[in-house]
Order: sequence, then C-alpha cells, then structure tokens
Amino acid sequence: HKDPKNYESPEALVEMGEMLKKHYPDMPFIMSTVQHELGTHITYEVLEELSRRNPDTQFTWVMGADNLLRFHEWENYDDIIENYPLAIIDRAPYTEQAMQSYTILSYPHLMRSSKEELQAEGTGWHFFEAPKMELSSSAFLKQLRNGQREFEGPLQEIADHIVEKGLYGIKDPQGNAGLHSDPSITHD
Repeated sequence: HKDPKNYESPEALVEMGEMLKKHYPDMPFIMSTVQHELGTHITYEVLEELSRRNPDTQFTWVMGADNLLRFHEWENYDDIIENYPLAIIDRAPYTEQAMQSYTILSYPHLMRSSKEELQAEGTGWHFFEAPKMELSSSAFLKQLRNGQREFEGPLQEIADHIVEKGLYGIKDPQGNAGLHSDPSITHD
C-alpha cells in the first residue's frame, strides 16, 4: 500500500535484513528481492509468485496490527486473507483499533485460535503477541534524522549502518547523504 519509491534499494534492504537476522537465530528468515524482480509492490502478486515458484511451501503474510486499519484498501486484500495465513503481530497502541478494523469485522469466521490452527487451515488470521517495541520504523528514522545515534539492541547496528551508508538521506558526520534527502519521507 506504500509508494515503493520511498524505499532504499533491494540490496540495501536485504543487507539490513541480514544484519537483523543474525540477532534472531531461531527464526528462519530468508531474504529475497522477488518484489523487485517482479517490479511490483502489490503483496498479493508477490505471494502468488512465491507460491508459484515454491508449490510445496506455505507462505504466511506477517504484518503489524497497525496495518489492519487500512488493510481493506490494499489491492486484493480479500484474496490474501482468504488464501493465505495472516499472522498479525500485536503492536501497541493499535490493538484495540485493529480488532475493530473493517477486515477483522468482515472476516470473523477466519479467526484462528492458535498458530497451529492457522498453519493447519492454511488461511485466516491470528493475533500473535510479540515483544513490545514502542519504536516504529518511521519513528526510528525520524530519530536518526534528528541526530539520535544511540539505540538498544540490534537497532544500534542498523542505525550505524544507515548513517555510515547515508541511507534514507540521513547524513553522516561528513555530510554525505543517501537515497532520500527529504526528511518528510517516512517508512514503516
């Protein structure tokens, strides 16, 4: 649902994903540039192509609860929820609003009581509790643009990398800038 021109290059995103991946060794992340290869940012099209390429793999769409507020505006959102498991990560302070969203109210019959049921059914949605992070990527980038350089955990490595490479227009101490120099551009 977001404008792809506001993102860094696929290579930069994969590189940052790989940096985060090493902090979560129990999670089976696989980085891919398939979205860029296909030339689309439409989630349904990406899921369909991934499924076509990997017919023996069940893909689950994972998103923060805040995305439910506008999920019904996504292209083919109904095809996503009807054909793929939807793992919704609880994200304060959006939980209550998300549970009252158009999508959740329109698809109560697809609610799954556990991750096992979600996997077994192969469709529907389930809310997952996650470690609470008060910092969205938009807020993280805003803090970097405002000069903050100290962060907790794996975000420190990402912050250092963004500043060093000048990504998202965030200048390093020598004044170099990356892709976007417009501080009004935010990302989630």
